[in-house]
Amino acid sequence: MTERRKPQHGPGAMPVIVAALGGFLIVLAILGGQMRAGKDPAVKPAAASPAPRRVVERRIVVRRVIVTDAPAAGSAPAASQGAAPAPAAPSTARSAPVQVVQAPPPPPAAPVTRTS
Repeated sequence: MTERRKPQHGPGAMPVIVAALGGFLIVLAILGGQMRAGKDPAVKPAAASPAPRRVVERRIVVRRVIVTDAPAAGSAPAASQGAAPAPAAPSTARSAPVQVVQAPPPPPAAPVTRTS
């Protein structure tokens, strides 16, 4: 009698999966070795990269001094005495010092409770 043979379709699924995974891992190892050696054309070597730019932040401090010249204490108005007006002596009185307003204290922390 005649014997029937099964048609050959090629290798099974397992050898194909193992071969594809092995090939992928080999290519990945080669590319990783090139990157480690610095021979990757897409990435420049670290030594050739320029130094990062330094950011300079300018701080502008404006200081204003307000000087108020007041007449000398104890001198009477010259016009009422009939004499010629005398030049006023420069006063050493200055404006009040700047007051620093402090921020309010932070709110108290929430109470800690224990659960049983």
